[in-house]
Amino acid sequence: MNESCVSEVQGSYGLIKISESLIQSIWAKQDFSDIAVSTDSGKVLKILDPGVLNTYEGPDFKNAKLDIGGEVVIGDVEIHFYKEDWTTHQHHLNPNFDNVILHVIVFPGKNDVSVQTKKGSVLETLCLVEYLKQDLEEYAVEYTLLGDDHPYLSSESESGSTSQSSEIEELINL
Repeated sequence: MNESCVSEVQGSYGLIKISESLIQSIWAKQDFSDIAVSTDSGKVLKILDPGVLNTYEGPDFKNAKLDIGGEVVIGDVEIHFYKEDWTTHQHHLNPNFDNVILHVIVFPGKNDVSVQTKKGSVLETLCLVEYLKQDLEEYAVEYTLLGDDHPYLSSESESGSTSQSSEIEELINL
């Protein structure tokens, strides 16, 4: 896991920086359309459980439960900006990534690279951008307003007050 990963994208008012932790938050909260989600190979994907954020070395999420093409699998999920980041980060050589069952990317790749574990398992890839409910700039603004590195870790405050989405709505309506 590398929280320092950042990508710049064009926003309404210029370039904006998108952190990998923002994408992790979107994945953890499942804050994207779940209608007709499919992997790059065309397999229908249903996320039964997104897994638990891994704050240590290795894949971003551990113990996710997914239905990929009608087969329920349990394993890890790795998140990157581009498909080729898997190889750039040398995950294909690292046994810590052998239990990955899904590679989630934000943007379509520049080339069609195969994503494989060290054991040689070919991974399914989900390109998230086409399923987002809003543009990345809007997610980034909400994420910044919340002020947390990982806002999904505490969707409600310890006192049981309003959820984060209610807090965002309140900020917007001020």
